[in-house]
Amino acid sequence: MSIKTDNQRIALIKAYHDALGAFLADARAEHLEQLLGKYEEEDSKSWDIKLPDGTKIGQITLPVGKPADKTTDEAALFEWAEQNDGVDVEHIPAVEARDVKRVRPSWLAGKIKTAIEGDDGELIDVETGEAIPGVRRVPGKGPSSFTVTYVPGGREKIATAYVRGELNDLAAGTVLPQIEPARQEAAA
Repeated sequence: MSIKTDNQRIALIKAYHDALGAFLADARAEHLEQLLGKYEEEDSKSWDIKLPDGTKIGQITLPVGKPADKTTDEAALFEWAEQNDGVDVEHIPAVEARDVKRVRPSWLAGKIKTAIEGDDGELIDVETGEAIPGVRRVPGKGPSSFTVTYVPGGREKIATAYVRGELNDLAAGTVLPQIEPARQEAAA
């Protein structure tokens, strides 16, 4: 091909890519609303994607953030840790030697791991029955997007089903791009 022909080809592919990107963004936004509705109703976070014959080709998943433990008041936490034998003292030799006190990370991690979550993210120490001061559990972020993953060979299977006309109902009223399956899949 000549440079002129290649330039035209690249421009056409880019125009097609840009149009397809906007089409996909709109379709994803619409579908996200449906998924979030199901998530709220049923607490479902994941759905299988199957061909009309029942073959699983992938999965759609709403990623949900995990709760996190956040230090909100270091001084209160330190004071409580010191009273409950959770502080290490490190002697730092220098011109003026000094001792540095720190909450022992493994001690705090153990306390948080076994703690019972109370109201408003408050963590209750199971040994003392006291609230762990200065630490709160904050809920994870709710879903705001979704991922599509294919099982091995799933992308090729949906492309083949599309080329064979098995997904014509999905394309009714829309213009979908032609997807070329792998040659061995089309011949099957």
